[in-house]
Amino acid sequence: MIDVLGPHSGHPVYTALRQVMLHLAREIDFEYVSLVGLKRHCLFNFRTNAAYYTPFKPERNNIYLTNTNLSCLESWKLLAQNMPMVIVDEYFERGSRIDTLAKLFFRPFRGIPFVSLTKRTHRFHVSMGIGSILIPPAKKKIQGAKKRSYVLYLGRLVDSKNPMLFLELARQFRNEKFVMIGKGQLAEKVAAIAGELGNVKLIQFVEKSDDIYGHLANAKLLVQPAFRDPIGFVVVEALSAQTPVLASRGVGTSDYLPAEWIADPANKNEWVAKTQKILSNLEQNARLAETTFEKEHLNIEDPYFRQAAGKLQLALKSRWPHLTNH
Repeated sequence: MIDVLGPHSGHPVYTALRQVMLHLAREIDFEYVSLVGLKRHCLFNFRTNAAYYTPFKPERNNIYLTNTNLSCLESWKLLAQNMPMVIVDEYFERGSRIDTLAKLFFRPFRGIPFVSLTKRTHRFHVSMGIGSILIPPAKKKIQGAKKRSYVLYLGRLVDSKNPMLFLELARQFRNEKFVMIGKGQLAEKVAAIAGELGNVKLIQFVEKSDDIYGHLANAKLLVQPAFRDPIGFVVVEALSAQTPVLASRGVGTSDYLPAEWIADPANKNEWVAKTQKILSNLEQNARLAETTFEKEHLNIEDPYFRQAAGKLQLALKSRWPHLTNH
């Protein structure tokens, strides 16, 4: 948790959660939010940005923000001592047997507020009677280019991200330009195929994050074909620039996309057909990307996040009445 949400982390997936905690810090009187991870423990004051690392000694004047109890033993210690805590979870269905086991582990935590970043995780929590608050990963809106140049892949070049499907699309649409940004164990293979096709540019290093947003803002379409990705923040980044997205249903943020922009990662024909449909009407799909970004509360400036902080405040005070308002 410290690695992705801590004071020295700029992890964009959790920007919205940081925003919610800032709103909460203005409403509830507590000393620190304690970020609890597997290896480290950090006390962080969201009001002053003061932070320091300390041995794990729970105190009732803190609020503990922790990873799912499936992977963080400290959450069980907090539960045993009835310390104020919020669990940030990314779990969603993996199959009946595993889900049944997960539900057994979650059961003692009913009554503890959970934060979900995707709709599928939120549904899974609600199905168990867990008080889940949906906080979508969000970012600030940027202005995309009026004239777009290429179809874009942005992610690691590894089997789980399914970059070979992107290359198959490039093979099917020879008159389109394709750009791949990423590196990984398949880089050499991807580079060889890209050279053979001639319409694919592979970029393995981008110096600044601004350069990545420049690529997103100039893309006709972002393709996210991963077999499985709990979040997939690049989907939100693309929508923020009014860039249409075609994503695998194995990607968590595909929950926020229109049905016509979601495909089976194993069905190449479906990807070809849906890519063709999007590319044939870019202006309409750019408007749909902009509408989706706002409708699904993916804009960090949306008042939704202040409302989410209000829900979290009520959940915390219901369980731990000693937490008082400012």
